[in-house]
Amino acid sequence: MKKLSQNNILPFCLTSLLLIAGCDNSRDSDNESAGRLLGGIAGAAIANDRTDGDPLGTVIGAMAGSYIGGQIGRDIDQSNRERMAIVLEKQPSNKTSKWIDPDTGVVYEMRPAAAYRNKQRICRPFTLKLHDPDGSGADYMHKGIACRGDDGTWEVVK
Repeated sequence: MKKLSQNNILPFCLTSLLLIAGCDNSRDSDNESAGRLLGGIAGAAIANDRTDGDPLGTVIGAMAGSYIGGQIGRDIDQSNRERMAIVLEKQPSNKTSKWIDPDTGVVYEMRPAAAYRNKQRICRPFTLKLHDPDGSGADYMHKGIACRGDDGTWEVVK
């Protein structure tokens, strides 16, 4: 068996974590945990690239990304997912919908694009922006795709 070199440990770990994260298909999965996982992966990848593979920089990047990802995941709770589903269902294409989470003060902006069919499902690309109410610069933007299931609920697939 080949030993992993320092150059290919990060891609190996990232691939493993993504496969593990893909196994959780429950509707009520813990957003904070998922945010921490994905934020940690992104933070590690960015820091690894910016520090030319310095292990300490990569670890610090993973920790920072994990913290920020957990905050984002905690902010997207059930009521905000319901608002997102309403926007996907009813909002005209390329029109931004904006709301404020009354518990956190986070400002949401969601802009769905035109719907299309993918394997008999209606799907819509969207852009979601979260603005930190404290102005600490922890804003977040995600471009993704959501598809409507047979039961009428929307699921983010990308």
